[in-house]
Amino acid sequence: MFFRQNAITWYSLVTHIELKITVFGCSFAFSAWFF
Repeated sequence: MFFRQNAITWYSLVTHIELKITVFGCSFAFSAWFF
Protein backbone atom coordinates (compact mmCIF):
# COMPACT_ATOMS: atom_id res chain seq x y z
CA MET A 1 0.00 0.00 0.00
CA PHE A 2 2.78 2.40 0.95
CA PHE A 3 4.77 1.52 -2.15
CA ARG A 4 1.76 2.15 -4.34
CA GLN A 5 1.22 5.60 -2.80
CA ASN A 6 4.90 6.35 -3.24
CA ALA A 7 4.84 5.27 -6.87
CA ILE A 8 1.87 7.53 -7.58
CA THR A 9 3.68 10.44 -5.93
CA TRP A 10 6.81 9.82 -7.98
CA TYR A 11 4.77 9.48 -11.16
CA SER A 12 2.97 12.78 -10.62
CA LEU A 13 6.26 14.48 -9.73
CA VAL A 14 8.02 13.20 -12.86
CA THR A 15 5.03 14.08 -15.02
CA HIS A 16 4.98 17.60 -13.57
CA ILE A 17 8.69 18.06 -14.25
CA GLU A 18 8.37 16.72 -17.80
CA LEU A 19 5.44 19.05 -18.40
CA LYS A 20 7.50 22.02 -17.20
CA ILE A 21 10.41 21.02 -19.46
CA THR A 22 8.07 20.59 -22.42
CA VAL A 23 6.44 24.00 -21.84
CA PHE A 24 9.85 25.64 -21.42
CA GLY A 25 11.18 24.00 -24.57
CA CYS A 26 8.12 24.99 -26.57
CA SER A 27 8.27 28.60 -25.40
CA PHE A 28 12.00 28.71 -26.12
CA ALA A 29 11.50 27.34 -29.65
CA PHE A 30 8.60 29.74 -30.14
CA SER A 31 10.65 32.79 -29.13
CA ALA A 32 13.65 31.57 -31.16
CA TRP A 33 11.36 31.15 -34.18
CA PHE A 34 10.03 34.71 -33.83
CA PHE A 35 13.26 36.47 -32.86
